[in-house]
This record gives sequence, structure tokens and C-alpha cells, in this order.
Amino acid sequence: MVQEQKIRVLRLISRMNVGGPAIQIAGIENGINGLRFDHILVTGECDESEIDYLSSHNFNFKVEKISGLGKRIKIVDDFRTFLKLRQLIRKFNPDIVHTHTAKAGTLGRLVCLFSNRNIFLVHTFHGHLLSGYFGKFTTWMIILVERFLAKRSDVLISVGKKTRDELLDVGIGDLSKYRIINPGCELSKIPRRDEVVHSLGLNPRFRYVSWLGRIVKIKRPDRLIEIAHWLKDNYPDVRILVAGDGPLRKEVEKKASQSNLPIQFLGWVLNIESVLAVSEIMILTSDNEGTPLSLIQAQLAGLPVVATDVGSTSEIVANDETGFIVPMSVELFNKAIGTLLQDEEKARLMGQRARIRALELYSVERLVRDHEKIYLELMSSVQPISRPKL
Repeated sequence: MVQEQKIRVLRLISRMNVGGPAIQIAGIENGINGLRFDHILVTGECDESEIDYLSSHNFNFKVEKISGLGKRIKIVDDFRTFLKLRQLIRKFNPDIVHTHTAKAGTLGRLVCLFSNRNIFLVHTFHGHLLSGYFGKFTTWMIILVERFLAKRSDVLISVGKKTRDELLDVGIGDLSKYRIINPGCELSKIPRRDEVVHSLGLNPRFRYVSWLGRIVKIKRPDRLIEIAHWLKDNYPDVRILVAGDGPLRKEVEKKASQSNLPIQFLGWVLNIESVLAVSEIMILTSDNEGTPLSLIQAQLAGLPVVATDVGSTSEIVANDETGFIVPMSVELFNKAIGTLLQDEEKARLMGQRARIRALELYSVERLVRDHEKIYLELMSSVQPISRPKL
């Protein structure tokens, strides 16, 4: 009996720093059917302020590291990375190249276009860089590049409808190419609160509200400082836990310390379940997001959420049912937090509904199945879309 040839999938991401995209990709690579797919993950190095998700976990899937594939754009290094990618693609000879994040998406798809091979191109938008990151000229250049690459991609995946619609609004791709794939994640067993309070050095008398993510401008830690001022004046028994790190951490810590604000900085916490175990509410203050995994994780743990109305947060959180989606107003943000802190029964019921909904919509098994389905559909096609030779 002749064994069916495996479908070769090369997955490419700039870096696997702790965060939503890394968790998603690790889940896919760990769960994909090894009998049907031969797959490899290609990634770069994390920044000094980041933790590599791969090095902090034990995974069995194949990984290839290319040092120049990281976040920063450096023309000479990026050209060398281009050549390394071309060599790797020749060696692995993939049927499908699936790229994630902007830099890897650009380099990976360009390598395939220059290779003159019949490779299906898939790209996932975990978010976008259309607002809050760069000036008008740089943003315009990014749009032009993404338009060019989208026309030459076979499938474009968006992690939410709002992200897809915002990309379509600026002419990136057309509707027929897009697929919506919700994130998928899972949690380990949530530990007892008293165990975590001891291990994290927390005060058991306080109530905790949590904020997860990179401490960068787009996440609006300045809003967090304003919320902390309000909590200090109105809820002296409540503290904010910041689980994350980034270039603005020292500045934010200094402001919090100078005003004696109720914020405790934990740095990167690999066991996110420990933070969830002591938290009553998860908050997100960002100006721009894709589909933030921290909100899904919080709801899986039975926590209500308060988040700004950005990206696909309104798809993850059912407003007034599993949490509150608020405009970019600190006053309204504080009001929503206050509602949950004052009415513990309301917060508990919201958390229960959040967990039920998250378990239904955001499982890793569903995430893997959705990707396998796309790959199988592509391979049932005659060949990739017709692309001009470069």
C-alpha cells in the first residue's frame, strides 16, 4: 500500500515572544496532524525585554531559527535573512508557506515570489499597523506593500471581523480571499488563591485587578496610571497587577512610585494562571489590538473583562454579558470597573457566562481544525493563483 505524501507547510513568524501570536502558533504546530502534514516553524530572535515562548516551554515540533528575522528592520541584515529564507525554502520545498506578523509576512512572501515555485501563500493578520504605530507616510508605505502582497497571496486570515474590515477599508486584499479564524487557547489548572498570594508576594487583604501585555505606548499605560489614581481615591483595598514588560516599564514604574499608586509590577509571568487566580477583573487599555488573547484567557478563568473598543475586543467580550466594552474614556473605564467592584454577584455571573462562551468559541482543537481545513482546500486546488514573476 502506497503511503499518501504529506503536505509540507512552512510557517514563518518574526519572533515567538510571549504573547497572543506565539501562543496561537505553538498551539497549531503542537496540534496539527503529523500523519497528514510535514511542518516546520521558522522564527527569529526576541528582543532583550522579551521572553522567548519556545525556550520557556517544551514543544516537540520542528523549529528553525534565523537570527535576522526579529522585529527590527535593518536593510543589510534583512537581505541576508532573505537569502537564508530562500535557501531554507529550497531545502524544505514546501507546498504551503504560511506567514505571520508584518516583517515575516513581507520577507516570506517576497522570497516565494522570487523563487518561481508553485507555492500556496497564506498570511495571517493577528492585528495591523494601520493606527497608533507610525506616522502617515510610513503607514501609507505599509499599506502599499500589504496591497501588493495581498494580491499575490492565496488566502488571507484575520483573527477577527473588525480587523478584516479595517484592512479591506484601505484596499488590502479583497473579501473573497479572507477567512476569519478566531484564536484558540487553553489554560492549565487554576491554582488556589492563597498559594499564589504567597508565591507572588502579594497581600491577601487586597483585591486585585490585572493588566497583561507589553508596556509600550500603543497599550496606553498612561491610562493605567489614571485608573490607578482613581482606585487609590475610591477603592483603597484594590491593587493593579501588571504582568508584562517593555521599553516603558521603568517610566511607568517611576510615575507609580512617585504618586504611591496601587500598582504592582510582576514582569513577564509564564504561568499566567497564577495571575488569573488572584484577579477579580481583567482590564485592557489599548489604542489598537487584533484579537487580544489575554481577554480570552481571563474569560476561560471565569473573570469579567473591561476593555477599550479596539480591534476585535467587542467580538471576544459580549458587552454587558461577559464584561464591558468602553470607548477610549478613562472616566467610563473607571465607571465600568467600579460597577464590577461594587457588585460582586454581578461580576461573578459575568465571569461564569464568560467562561462558558470562551470554552465554546476559543478552543485550541477548533483553531487547529480551521487551519487544517484551509490547507486541505488549497491542496485540492489545481495550483496557486497566477502571479507575475519577479
